[in-house]
Amino acid sequence: MPQEDTSRPAPPQAPLRRLAVIGDVHTQDQRLSRVLDLVEDQGVDLALCVGDLVDGDGDASACCRMLMEAGVVTVRGNHDRWFLEDRDFRRETFGDHRTRALDADARTWLEALPALHRIDTVAGRVLLCHGLGSNDMCGVEPGMARQQVEQLPDWQREGSGARVVLLGHTHRAMMRRIGGTVLLNPGALGGHHPRIPADRGLAILDLGAGTRDVYDASDAGVRHWCQDLLPLP
Repeated sequence: MPQEDTSRPAPPQAPLRRLAVIGDVHTQDQRLSRVLDLVEDQGVDLALCVGDLVDGDGDASACCRMLMEAGVVTVRGNHDRWFLEDRDFRRETFGDHRTRALDADARTWLEALPALHRIDTVAGRVLLCHGLGSNDMCGVEPGMARQQVEQLPDWQREGSGARVVLLGHTHRAMMRRIGGTVLLNPGALGGHHPRIPADRGLAILDLGAGTRDVYDASDAGVRHWCQDLLPLP
């Protein structure tokens, strides 16, 4: 199982209020560019990404470069790990799906991404990960029973201690509260398989006001979907 990379510099330690959370990217460079433009206009304190940058029909190197240049705090996803392990996941899981090779700078950056980040905010500790905690294959679906989530070893070990857990992997936008923890998935900018399409893709959280704004990213642009309240205890 992937372990947290403690050699990486930690995100800013000052309590943060406004966070932008970008979902699974899957090489959607044009959508990512539009999302980053919107995030810059929103004036957030910190932008975050839940990983899975590779595996898609766009430009993975361009995606890595944009995230680097924008200073987006990013964790690696299972597809990123598989790519770096040189696993033939296309045959194992996705048939004839293709992934473009990364340039040297993008690969170096991807190799250094940790499995998770812990970030202090005005609402308390936020955990940024891809699956759940350091397990990038643990998907939390919107319809999972609360008891099922609470019994997950990764929830007991790493998830339940956070005020907010930001995660991806399932491509399904989600917000729910379990005990004293809010789980939030922004969805995905791209889908790596026809049966797992993209869904929404961006959430902007105001942890001071307790709100979430959801944005839908598509080839046509980025549009505001809804605003709702974070179920913070």
